[in-house]
Amino acid sequence: MTEFVTQLKTQQIAVKRDVPLSSFTSFHIGGPAKYFAVVEDEKNLVLLLKLAREHEIPVFIMGGGSNVLVADEGFDGLVVHCQLHQIKFDDCVVHVDSGVMTAQLAGKTVVQGLAGLEWSVGIPGRIGGAIRGNAGAMGGEFRDVITSVRYIDDHGDIHERSNEACEFGYRESIFKKTKDIILGCTIQLSRGDKNESQKKMRDYLSHRNTTQPKGFGSSGCMFKNYECGDDEEIERLRGLGVPDGMLESKRISAGWLVEHAGAKGVKVGGAEVSDVHGNFVVNAGDATAENVRDVVNQVKQKVKDVFGLDLHEEVQYIGFEA
Repeated sequence: MTEFVTQLKTQQIAVKRDVPLSSFTSFHIGGPAKYFAVVEDEKNLVLLLKLAREHEIPVFIMGGGSNVLVADEGFDGLVVHCQLHQIKFDDCVVHVDSGVMTAQLAGKTVVQGLAGLEWSVGIPGRIGGAIRGNAGAMGGEFRDVITSVRYIDDHGDIHERSNEACEFGYRESIFKKTKDIILGCTIQLSRGDKNESQKKMRDYLSHRNTTQPKGFGSSGCMFKNYECGDDEEIERLRGLGVPDGMLESKRISAGWLVEHAGAKGVKVGGAEVSDVHGNFVVNAGDATAENVRDVVNQVKQKVKDVFGLDLHEEVQYIGFEA
């Protein structure tokens, strides 16, 4: 593998060995990456992926480090800290790189007098991850504004997918099913009132700050909200006390399920379910990745026992055995 490092150095791409990933995740948890590189331009990213492929080195693209849990043993491969950061405005069309922080993009669009991304101001992480997971908040989702996504396929070639071809769903996209690396996207917004947009963002941030835990490491929402099936399931859940409003929307808050399954008190080591919001597992100071996994499994079992429902994580597990 020294040949891999040597080749990178000849291309003036800096790579480090055994870098602790806890410093790069919002959970503040994670062992070392065997190789670690910071990339700020597309050309170097393409080259880095090409060399990793030639040397059969597994690759993980790290953006803002939210919505991921890295194993205590770390990642036996190359972690690329993606910092592609270009934002280009063309009237109401925005071209944005995958390494741009989601909240930063929201703020810049409002400064430009554009409306349509105010809801994303409180979403942590970067655009690449937001695309991959079709991130959403306050009733908005990225699939509502994205027109196309640029990506690198498993062979190192650059392509573009339309919104429809991205197969966006609730916290889902085709990029969760492929090895494609997201480079950026094109977003369609509309002209808006700057003052009105700024007020919306302040309101959204205020709501977030009063309803979500502060001062602890976490991945954000741990579980996807539960999507109801047929009428029979809806009636069964109504009998178990699930609110009508959730049943009518056919989407039940994971936080509500966790709380009403009595799982808010679950704690293992330094990991625990937040007493502020049931859908947050927090690092109270010295949690390990295994602590978090144990809490997650206990919470899922409690929800299964009380409501007969299977919760599924939003978080992406890195470095764990399949």
